[in-house]
Amino acid sequence: MTSPKRPSPLRLRGLSYSVVRGPNAEGDWYWRARDAEDRTVWTGWSSRAALLQARRERFLSRLFAR
Repeated sequence: MTSPKRPSPLRLRGLSYSVVRGPNAEGDWYWRARDAEDRTVWTGWSSRAALLQARRERFLSRLFAR
């Protein structure tokens, strides 16, 4: 059995996201987000799609909270 392809890094709204390890049994990857000063600001298990969806939801909630 071959291992799933590691998701490529992405950059969203000033943060750089990269996979640290994985996937786990559920198929999620352990991601790390870093800011412009290379400080880790978030880590967690997620699929790429769920990570992008969470970022979209956070952006929209901030947009409409004004």
